[in-house]
Amino acid sequence: MNLPAAILLSLFLALSLPATPCFSQGNPTFGYEMFERHGAVMLLIDPAQGTIIDANRAAADFYGYSLDELRRMRIQQINTLSEAQTRQEWELASKESRNYFIFRHRLANGEIRPVEVYSWPITVNGRAVLFSIIHDVSGRETLQQALVESEVRLRQAERVAGVGHWTLDLGRGTYTFSEGAREILGLTGESWAAKDILALIPPDDRKLMEQSRHGLVERGDEYNIKVRFQRPSDGKILDLHSQGFFDPKENLLFGVIHDLTDYTQAMRTLKSRTWRFTAVVSVFVVVQFVAIGLLARAVKKRRLAEQALLEREARLKDSDRLLREKNAELERFTYTVSHDLKSPLVTIQTFLGYLRQDLAANDAVRLDKDVAYIDAAAQRMTLLLDELREFSQVGRVVNEPLRVSFAELTQEALGLVAGRISARGVQVRTQQVDLTLVGDRPRLVALWQNLLENAVKYMGDQAQPLIEVGVDPTREETVFFVRDNGMGIEPRHQEKIFELFKRVDTGGEGTGFGLALVKRIVEVHGGRIWVESEGLGKGSCFFFSLPAAEKYTS
Repeated sequence: MNLPAAILLSLFLALSLPATPCFSQGNPTFGYEMFERHGAVMLLIDPAQGTIIDANRAAADFYGYSLDELRRMRIQQINTLSEAQTRQEWELASKESRNYFIFRHRLANGEIRPVEVYSWPITVNGRAVLFSIIHDVSGRETLQQALVESEVRLRQAERVAGVGHWTLDLGRGTYTFSEGAREILGLTGESWAAKDILALIPPDDRKLMEQSRHGLVERGDEYNIKVRFQRPSDGKILDLHSQGFFDPKENLLFGVIHDLTDYTQAMRTLKSRTWRFTAVVSVFVVVQFVAIGLLARAVKKRRLAEQALLEREARLKDSDRLLREKNAELERFTYTVSHDLKSPLVTIQTFLGYLRQDLAANDAVRLDKDVAYIDAAAQRMTLLLDELREFSQVGRVVNEPLRVSFAELTQEALGLVAGRISARGVQVRTQQVDLTLVGDRPRLVALWQNLLENAVKYMGDQAQPLIEVGVDPTREETVFFVRDNGMGIEPRHQEKIFELFKRVDTGGEGTGFGLALVKRIVEVHGGRIWVESEGLGKGSCFFFSLPAAEKYTS
């Protein structure tokens, strides 16, 4: 800000803000002591010259100048806005009825920080000055940028899955649609009146939609419907599937939609040809419904995470950490849906095309081959979805906490994998540990069961296979272990193995789900898990803690 801008600022403030008696009058010691010791950044500025008359210690710490340096500076050496930009900010502040200005101040190290400046004229020792309080708001801009990036990632996820999401404001009676939803429905404009949307739905489906909405809001019933919708852009009738949930605090409904028109038409055309084909297509549609349900939960979690961040803006660091965690979880889930489920979907879609051709050619041999490929892909997808569902329920669906001893847990887990252990000829040594835990017993049994199965599965060609189960006595906290003398794990893979559907040995059995489930169970019980191995052929030892399960017994 140049000198004319500083003078204009003083005139603007003098006309728009009431003069305040000097806080030093009557009790000067108290006023200056508050100014100097206050944690907020404060400046006293000559309105005519723009010189900084005085600054407090907080100002010196923020700008990086000494107090003597600040007292020799002008405000235009700190404020980076031009005269035109300053006047524009005044007009905007007046329009928005704000009692502060948003400027950009330069620090001693050259860094530019966005700040909110609260200024008003006061009198100090008979001299008119501007008393300014400056707040650093750079953290808020960082949060806003993170939210923008999160919105971009959500749009990408919608494109991958071919879906869109919507919001219904019950108070205003308006729908808000995402970009993906507008593309599906052929709508222009982000907001639509609810009555205009309902007018595009046939009466029977409209009644079903209203009943489902009332059931969700009044009784908490599941909102999971199929409706027809007349696209206004071309008049085409769409078959849609929609799921949603209700936020009573905001009086809003959130949901997702998926266009089933192509699948519905294909079913109507082909379902009379053969019962086997109908069964396969039905499985395919059910898979799509499940995928939409999982994505709906992901959208819900993202929405709740954003609300939590906005409500806790004052606690910027914690809010930013929570946003990163939720975005990371959404990215992992999106990757799983788009990558791991895409392969069987491509197989099904490809052989559906072949199936139509072979039906037309009445080629029975190739028809059986087509159905076999589709069936195998559908079974693979069902396995992945079942494991995804089980993974998502850990920590969300909790069984009643029960007291169970370490011996009972390990014996039950060993009984569940006894067949594998016997077939491989593995010797198992279990420590006698006098310890009782309280927690979700089925999940705790699954924890030891998966680690034992993993140890047997990757025993390799060990001539004398051995598994040891117990508690590490060398540590201050209670740390459990499952140790084997099998194949071992290279250091570069020792973190990757706990990721969902990640396998080091891609040629082996399984989907890479077990260790990811183990990690989730441990984290739900407040613990951590890691693996130690000297490398290939040296065996592995999985260590983990369960402090939440121990806390209830102490």
